[in-house]
Amino acid sequence: LLASSAASDVYKRQGYSFNVPLSDSATFYLGGKIGLHYYKQEVSLGGEKASESDSSGTYSALIGFKFAVAEKTDIVIGYEITKYWSDVDPYHFITVGFSWTF
Repeated sequence: LLASSAASDVYKRQGYSFNVPLSDSATFYLGGKIGLHYYKQEVSLGGEKASESDSSGTYSALIGFKFAVAEKTDIVIGYEITKYWSDVDPYHFITVGFSWTF
């Protein structure tokens, strides 16, 4: 009995962030994204194949802080909630990392 499975996700989102300087080194940001999500899965079991695909819209809200550690480098701490227009529960993300401009 031979089984195989393949899945692919494609996201296309566009967003905007509103930045509010709090001091020379700290910035508060608030933003949003809107876009499309496409999903495809193929399963093969023995000689039989099945596939499923779906697409839906998606939107996100973002909030967080950036702290400058150098002229072009920031530490980022934020939160994002992403929701699909289908009946799926929203996804929650906490972001901690670096960003830089070059």
